[in-house]
Amino acid sequence: MLRHPEQDDALCRYIATHADVTVVNVDYIPAPQSRFPGPVEQAYDVAIWAAAPERPWDGSRLAVGGQSAGGALAAGAARLAFEEGTPRIGLQVLMYPPLDLTIPAASKKAGGKETFLIRMGPIFDTAYCPDPRERQDRLISPAGTGDTASLAGIAPALLITARKDILRDEGARYAARLQQAGSLIEHIDLPDVGHGFNILGATREVVLPVYEKIAHATTQAFTSGRP
Repeated sequence: MLRHPEQDDALCRYIATHADVTVVNVDYIPAPQSRFPGPVEQAYDVAIWAAAPERPWDGSRLAVGGQSAGGALAAGAARLAFEEGTPRIGLQVLMYPPLDLTIPAASKKAGGKETFLIRMGPIFDTAYCPDPRERQDRLISPAGTGDTASLAGIAPALLITARKDILRDEGARYAARLQQAGSLIEHIDLPDVGHGFNILGATREVVLPVYEKIAHATTQAFTSGRP
């Protein structure tokens, strides 16, 4: 729902500089103007576009990633690429993504968790996917109990969660699922911070090591012998 691609600019520039890659900061039509599965399909379409041979970069070496809703869209794009067999994605970077909309946001509250998404989560979920039955779909709830397909062969993932975030547990469940499929590079589970920590004022000492991990994973994904 919140359309602010410029807030991702600092991370995009860091990755571009430190991993020596081209980074495309993607805008998309948010909910409610475009409801599920529209944004996921937009993300997948961008991946296909970025992988095309006519681009001024090597589209055969492709990563996708995002923060919060963007992380969910990146996961959905990677899933579609896995199912369709194209484009080939060498890395997915998922930062504190919502990955299970089958559980109402209000039910995710727990001691020590932040309250922002408790208040806004029901609005986000309803605007994005008003039909609760559609929230079982693997492109919106890959950490839900309804998605049991094998993920063996899906793009390797770096998954970042924050322990004060109400979305932390679903991120951890998805990390475990990717681990079982042999597609988890690392699950970084940060203590003492919440959702959007790198945008909402976490210290440099917390944020910089995460950015370094992302840049390193990006570099490693495209070195010789890897996809």
